Amino acid sequence: MKAVAAQEQACSCMWELPRKDIWRCERCHVYRKGKQEFVSVTRVSKALLPTDYAAIDPITLKIAMVRGILVDQYFTEWLVQGDDNMIPLADVPEMIAPQFPPERTDGTPVDRMRFAIDTAERTMLLIAWWKAQGWTATAIHRIVYDERAGVAGETDVETEGRILDLKVVSAIQPNYELQLGGYLELDGGEKQGAVIHVTKEFVRLVPYNAQRARMRWRSGLDWYWTKEGMLT
Repeated sequence: MKAVAAQEQACSCMWELPRKDIWRCERCHVYRKGKQEFVSVTRVSKALLPTDYAAIDPITLKIAMVRGILVDQYFTEWLVQGDDNMIPLADVPEMIAPQFPPERTDGTPVDRMRFAIDTAERTMLLIAWWKAQGWTATAIHRIVYDERAGVAGETDVETEGRILDLKVVSAIQPNYELQLGGYLELDGGEKQGAVIHVTKEFVRLVPYNAQRARMRWRSGLDWYWTKEGMLT
């Protein structure tokens, strides 16, 4: 029964012709290269250090997820296109409001325009902060992977000496260090790692010790595969 259920839930990307280069399916977020499937850095880090959201309304989580995706989307567009070629952020709320859920679990209407405006304001805050750092993005949404380890991940943005992970959240979670450690380990270079923490009030850089993050990632990945082996 489990095998049948797994097949029914499987994404159609598994039936696509193998590709020479690694890629990520936008529907199921699985990484593939040729006939090999890779477990994601995010999946490993969340499995090892899960965050308990049981007490939070699922619609609140959905709103936060949509906001995070949109901030990343418009920030990425700005990094690639610059100020002159980007849609004015003042025009964004009306465009994106329909992407937020219309009502909460109890049927209470969601003020979608309020969350859309908040999304645009956070994006503007993030862009202003980035400009103040004087940084230049050297890579955006780059896939890093290890065929032997069977793991892959996608960095948000990189500079000359940093891998940066964008988090549009209220609080920093313990699994972020593991996630960054995974990217750093798969990159294999000497870069440092940090989270760009975006809230309604501020944007800040949360740096992590690269050596410790990579060490914890390696230890965590060993345990992840051990646990997976126990369940099969």
